[in-house]
Amino acid sequence: MHDIKTEGNNRNGQALAIASVACQKWSEVYEPEQALTAGTVFPELNKPFYAASALMSQQESGKHTSGKGTQQELLREIDEISFTVYDLSLYLDTHETDGEALTLIGKALKKRKELMQEFALKYYPLTQDCMAGEGKEGTSFRWADGPAPWDVEIPEGVC
Repeated sequence: MHDIKTEGNNRNGQALAIASVACQKWSEVYEPEQALTAGTVFPELNKPFYAASALMSQQESGKHTSGKGTQQELLREIDEISFTVYDLSLYLDTHETDGEALTLIGKALKKRKELMQEFALKYYPLTQDCMAGEGKEGTSFRWADGPAPWDVEIPEGVC
């Protein structure tokens, strides 16, 4: 049996690895529709893979073909702004006093709330925050107005 001597994090006297990660700095950000497609709000973190680049080009050429305010268009806008909120939240986990990021997330949260309320009024509530209130038929607790999650059709080209 061969005996390997280790010393701390070393194996045979050699360091296993040393990592250095630079602290991210605030910079220009993508618009919500581009951020969702790129997978990040920050252009400098966008390191697309070959296959993803082709998919992004395909999505760019066919995006927003439906009329403004249709059910699918509103859902897409909610997805885009929600992604922006989540990605900015991750940034703010380590940069909690960044004024530009705080301003942008405040605007994004407001926009998300407006879109969710618009969708609830036109179609059905997506979250509990939108369940009670003015609906299509007046004030009601409208959770059952929309489809069950397992009854929703996946648009062609999503999967």
